[in-house]
Amino acid sequence: MLLKRMRAATILILALILVSGTVTLRIAGESESGGITDLDGINVAVYGGGGAASHSARALISLFEWMNASVDMIAARNVLDGELEDCDILAYPGGSAMEYYSELGQEGLNITRNFVSDGGSYVGICGGATFACRYYLGFFNGSTGYAPYTGTGPYLINMTVNRQCAGPDLSDLPENITTMYWGSAYFVPREGTEIHPIASYGVNGEAGMLSFKHGQDTVFMSSPHPEYEEGSDRDDTAFYDHLNDPDSEWELLRRVMIWLVEESSIPPELHPTQSDMTTTLVLGSVGLAGVTVVVIAIIYRKR
Repeated sequence: MLLKRMRAATILILALILVSGTVTLRIAGESESGGITDLDGINVAVYGGGGAASHSARALISLFEWMNASVDMIAARNVLDGELEDCDILAYPGGSAMEYYSELGQEGLNITRNFVSDGGSYVGICGGATFACRYYLGFFNGSTGYAPYTGTGPYLINMTVNRQCAGPDLSDLPENITTMYWGSAYFVPREGTEIHPIASYGVNGEAGMLSFKHGQDTVFMSSPHPEYEEGSDRDDTAFYDHLNDPDSEWELLRRVMIWLVEESSIPPELHPTQSDMTTTLVLGSVGLAGVTVVVIAIIYRKR
């Protein structure tokens, strides 16, 4: 994270001779209509240490690379050695929250908490979502329960997308998705806790995916497994491909990850707006022997 995620504007002062006019610069990863479209320029760390399911970690790496992020797989030693400094999103895949804690210890938990409090975004899938709950990291203020389980082993379950979500923009997505259920939970926030339900189980209406602000930054939790592309090779794993999911949850996840980035901690004056989406370089003359001094302020996206 540059300057500990303060994202200060970088000001480049160039001296140009006999130049005047206006140049428009399009920032990578942003659309002409405003808002970022992918994770270009975003650094993501996917935890692959003790307790992590390797196939879930591989699927997450493929997902983030599909979003044009720069992705590294890390282990507990990387967390403990302070190597999250340049990371924007920290993702814990499916696996065992208890083993995550065993590997990282209290020091690793505190480093992860500080990462988020300093402006980092957290993504937790299945065991990674459990790891975000109160017995471990404590990001989620609420309780959990288990959706009705009707089979043995992983299977596909129907979920309803919250197209009226006040967080990530899901308004034009399909109303229903199917995703992999694997002993997955639902989340019940405590009264007064603000969350954004992303998708709820069709069998009981409880949220299995949610996002929320935690202090200065953002968290996404999913107990089922939308990172897998069952029946497709693009997730770099054949794990339960025989389920042959008829749809993909990656577009939904792209919307959520964009929201994480856009809502992350940043000085108010640097929040992207419609006018920030194209940076106009104004070349102004200051007179003096026909020399134009140009001050170009390139305001980066929050990351």
